[in-house]
Amino acid sequence: MLRSPLGSITISTALVTSLPAFAKDLPSVEGRPSHYTVQFGATIGKLEPIAGEVLCARDRDCEILLAFVPRITIRVRADPDNVRYGLVKIDCADPQCALDLQEREVSYGSKVNDLPIWTGQGQQGVRHSLVWHPWTLLGRFKFVIAP
Repeated sequence: MLRSPLGSITISTALVTSLPAFAKDLPSVEGRPSHYTVQFGATIGKLEPIAGEVLCARDRDCEILLAFVPRITIRVRADPDNVRYGLVKIDCADPQCALDLQEREVSYGSKVNDLPIWTGQGQQGVRHSLVWHPWTLLGRFKFVIAP
């Protein structure tokens, strides 16, 4: 993370698992590119907002690490025939979290996808499995898929 001397501008990078930068020059497979790009922005609780761009392989999940503590990872699985459609899955270590409609895996298909990130952790930090508890908004994950 880089901070300006004034402290007002922060540039954060997300840890990603994807193809290296030279992969943009990879040949296409069956007439389609072997990769696609995910441009994203996210807010998580009181952490500073992050934004980035990830080059992803068409035949693999694209993993984006949004936060270390609490550990929150987003996996994008694009449809091999049309990358603008697919599934997004969230994995969280400590707070039990979910995406839109309190699901861990949701489909996407818009030009700009905006998914709320919810936490089911109680206000006191204790989670009861069989007891109703309110979900609170932890943050948002917005992304665009570019073929």
